[in-house]
Amino acid sequence: MVWLPSGRNRTNRGRDRRDKESAQLDPLSPRINANVGNLFYFARQYGQAIDELNKALELSPDDPAGLSNLGFVYLQIGKRNEAIEDLRKADQRVRSKGAIPLMLAQGYAMAGERGCARKMLEKLEERAHRGYVLPTEIALVYACLREKNQAFAWLERAFAEHDSRLLRMKVDPIFDPLRSDQRFQDLLRRIRWPA
Repeated sequence: MVWLPSGRNRTNRGRDRRDKESAQLDPLSPRINANVGNLFYFARQYGQAIDELNKALELSPDDPAGLSNLGFVYLQIGKRNEAIEDLRKADQRVRSKGAIPLMLAQGYAMAGERGCARKMLEKLEERAHRGYVLPTEIALVYACLREKNQAFAWLERAFAEHDSRLLRMKVDPIFDPLRSDQRFQDLLRRIRWPA
């Protein structure tokens, strides 16, 4: 049996090619530019990711996805102040729409601001007991805090719930603190990702 995220039956095969072709056909689409920026982020081509995400943000300066994606690119290249600034802006945008601000907690953890990350994490876990929070997102806060056992406990929950964010774990740099752990490879195997 193939593991699929709940509610989805699509494959991402060819998505990067389609996103690049879409960008050529509609260069003024902020979403398409942000998607292309994300592909460069996953490929660890951070300079190109920054270029594409900045194009997206020129077209839509308040886009939470573009802001948060750029924030995570900045974290990967060590620009912590810029990263936290973009993640705070994204956080404000998603809060205004009632969404849960998990990205900022992850950013604080990656930037070494453990106290801020832990405070947000406590609120997120409390909210998870009352409603639904993507388990992968909480796992990533723990991963960024280098608390692997807690991270893997939440990843197991994510696996059981078919959390679609797990489909990024093979390529998303935010999972890097967990890659060397055998539990990570086991999870990839169970999701049917080649190791």
